[in-house]
Amino acid sequence: MKRFFVMMMATVMVAGTFFTYHTVQAAEESLGGETPEHLTLTWTDSPKTTQNFTWRTSTDVTESVVQIVETSNYDGSFDSSEMVENTGDSFTFESDEGAMQVHEAKATALEPGTSYMYRVGSGQQGGWSDAASFTTEAGGDKPFTFLFTTDTQSAASTNMTWGYGIWGDIFDKALTQYPNARFMLLSGDIVDRGDEQIHWENWFKAAQQQLPTINMVPTMGNHDVYGTGEKNFAAQFQLPENGPEGEKEFAYSFDYSNVHIAVLNSEGDLQKQAEWLKQDMAASDKQWNIVSFHRSPYHSHPDRASLDVRHAWTPVFDEAGVDLVLSGHDHAYMRSYPLYDGEKVTQDKGTTYIIGGSAGPKFYEMGNQPWMKVKFDQDKQIYSGVTVDGNELQFNVTANDGETVDAFTMVKEEPFAGMNFTEWGENLATNDQMKTWSISLNTNIDGSALKADHVQVKKSNAEQVDVSIAVENSNTLTVTPKEPYEPGTYYMMIDQNLPNETGKALKNNVRAEFQVE
Repeated sequence: MKRFFVMMMATVMVAGTFFTYHTVQAAEESLGGETPEHLTLTWTDSPKTTQNFTWRTSTDVTESVVQIVETSNYDGSFDSSEMVENTGDSFTFESDEGAMQVHEAKATALEPGTSYMYRVGSGQQGGWSDAASFTTEAGGDKPFTFLFTTDTQSAASTNMTWGYGIWGDIFDKALTQYPNARFMLLSGDIVDRGDEQIHWENWFKAAQQQLPTINMVPTMGNHDVYGTGEKNFAAQFQLPENGPEGEKEFAYSFDYSNVHIAVLNSEGDLQKQAEWLKQDMAASDKQWNIVSFHRSPYHSHPDRASLDVRHAWTPVFDEAGVDLVLSGHDHAYMRSYPLYDGEKVTQDKGTTYIIGGSAGPKFYEMGNQPWMKVKFDQDKQIYSGVTVDGNELQFNVTANDGETVDAFTMVKEEPFAGMNFTEWGENLATNDQMKTWSISLNTNIDGSALKADHVQVKKSNAEQVDVSIAVENSNTLTVTPKEPYEPGTYYMMIDQNLPNETGKALKNNVRAEFQVE
């Protein structure tokens, strides 16, 4: 049986939760100072062309400014004529530790696949952060890597043995192994007591070197919502507001390259999110669909089953063809077999469920369930690097001592492989009045007539092009823009839903890049 011991002064762990004895301060003193702290990168819109910045200061500082310049034009200062300055907003957040000013700013009209240097602050001397950098998402469906970990909760300290220092160390090791990772997906229980700002203070402090350099994709866990914890979470992250009513910024989705990622709140309204997720996934034109939340529907702990999550959400995953579910809560790593309706199936017919173990000091006992394919219950913190390259997804799990915990590859068969469609680019008209794109498609795949259920054309900045669609004959589809294409790079996606023998709708995707001169 696993046991967990810590020795510290004035700190105990009760019922799986860390409590630090300290006098709760009335919200009179101001947290922070003139210089920005808790600097965090997130997105509320396209990662190709936008970037959000959040930081905090004392309540004496209300101005919110971000200065940004392409790295190629950065000479060590922000005095370049190429520098762009954006102003944002701020608000006062009252916590149990004191009041602080939270600043939010956003850069827009950025170039895809471009490295930028930036700093944030009040706009006054002495009120700037250190310079840091980020890189926007590349145009097109280019290969990329993201990081995944979970359950960074600990005692309210930055101690490297039993505090949030462990999380900072894991974050650093992950970025050392994957220096070009584009974001960190953290599936809940970020802190141990969401309503106690002292935990957030130490979480931010432990990762203060890493957070300004890579985007965060946070998920709420049961410890994050303790008391008024939802307010602390919402105050400190800017997130997409495309989720269902009542779950804005707690449930959300975004696209990155050929991946669609939906984040859910397993502590919220499960049914409302299920209905939203159906619509969200149906609208996705991406090759890979990933969902993340805290409580796994297929647990690794002997007796921590989240049956309400299983009943509410796994039918939606089956129906939508979700490829991968990333969660936490059980503090022991598990990878399931691909599952459909709770039964083992092949990878192309089911969803693989991952429990990301622990990136904090707490570990749980591992159970033995029929859905488990890989188990790891050693008392080691772990992180994962996920690389997506076209129809291939590589998942590598590493422990804090460098041990490889798990490694696997998911491959999607190329849609319509060997199905007789013309080579892309041969039928692109180039007349001055209107440019069209024609595709010759086989009319029958496995006895199911091929139809263009969903056709989209987008610019490289993800802006959708208004098109009309016509079927010229039994095997040719013509897509015509309603306004002439401007010169540039465009992407076309055709989705077709084909039911398999289980009745599950499988999405096939034809996609291509084309240039207009």
